[in-house]
Amino acid sequence: VSKTDLKGIITYVNNAFVDISGYSKDELIGKSHSTVRHPDIDKSLFEDMWRVIQSKQTWRGEVKNKRKDGGSYYVDATVCPILDENCDIIEYIGLRNDITELINPKKQLIDEIKIIEQPLLVMLKIENFSNLEHLYGEKVINDMLELFKNKIDTYLPEACTFDKIYNLGDGEFALLKKMVDGNTSATQKEIQLKQFQQNIKQDTLVAG
Repeated sequence: VSKTDLKGIITYVNNAFVDISGYSKDELIGKSHSTVRHPDIDKSLFEDMWRVIQSKQTWRGEVKNKRKDGGSYYVDATVCPILDENCDIIEYIGLRNDITELINPKKQLIDEIKIIEQPLLVMLKIENFSNLEHLYGEKVINDMLELFKNKIDTYLPEACTFDKIYNLGDGEFALLKKMVDGNTSATQKEIQLKQFQQNIKQDTLVAG
């Protein structure tokens, strides 16, 4: 939730806004929503929003925003004017639901890669995945994929971590991070990833 004055300057944000954006209340209040506006979004979307709410109507739409750390998130947004007893607009209120998990993971992955200066991307693919689907059925496989995604962190060597893990479907996963560990050589990274692969092969998944 956020509120703005007639010029679009933020006057209030709730804790959920702070949590998802990564900005503090002090960093948001007194600024415009361009603080979290993602550069991928065409300005015509916001021009349409202002046209609608300034005509005292409610605007609804899907918006891609940018977190303080540069990552992206998606919201289903409703923005409407608040009127006084004379039907004059006194402020605007925006209500947003986080729908990031509903957005296609491949789209999310591509969006994240675009904004990371030096990305390190690792792709995983479960061998013979289509055979597993035929043997165990959709529900069992979906449960196992979710379990596997939640355990991926535990397979990584201690010195090797990733910021995001994506379930791309059809037995494929992607791990993404920004290359900041300049002291790690390509050979060391290869060793770490081979250990990661070996840890996966040695484990057994048991659905609850």
